[in-house]
Amino acid sequence: MSAWESPIIIVSTGLLNTVNDSVIAGAGTGASGSSKFGGQLGKILWVSSGQISQMYSSTIGTLYAGAYQYVKFKLGDSAPVVGQAAYWSSGSAITDFTVSTASNGGATSTPMMAGVFLSAPTAGNYCFIQIAGLVVVKYKSGLTVSAATGAAVISNADGTFDTNAGTNVPNFAGTAWTLPVSNSTAIIQLASDLISRA
Repeated sequence: MSAWESPIIIVSTGLLNTVNDSVIAGAGTGASGSSKFGGQLGKILWVSSGQISQMYSSTIGTLYAGAYQYVKFKLGDSAPVVGQAAYWSSGSAITDFTVSTASNGGATSTPMMAGVFLSAPTAGNYCFIQIAGLVVVKYKSGLTVSAATGAAVISNADGTFDTNAGTNVPNFAGTAWTLPVSNSTAIIQLASDLISRA
């Protein structure tokens, strides 16, 4: 961290799944026209089980203890649904922390998952995605492998999730914490390698 960057992460609305900032941290721009809090982009916020109950809107969805990353939602993308996979946007600078609803920004058929959408942010705005811990995901219609807790879970190119027989695949997302349900939501434990993009 640079000497001028603050370790404080601003949650503009106070609730992780309602953040939809048009500028970083929801705060005004500085004299140069850039955000006063530009250093927040890409930062990770770890939230304990004791803290999380006060940090989400239950009308949007339930959140659990874990790690949440502040990212930019790609301009021009279609709105995600809660529980949809977020993918790193192809072609953007490494420091952009831009996510897309399209698998790997539409550049390849192999998803490069960043995390899971907690809300439906406006394209071009900033929001939080979950990158570690338990998270509610949206499963595709017709699971590939019989539903079972502990089953390997992968992300599909369309952002839905699916059960899978193996775990050594590039789109491995985690393991089923609760029983996977076709065309519905359930909880998974996210794989630890998602937090490597920091």
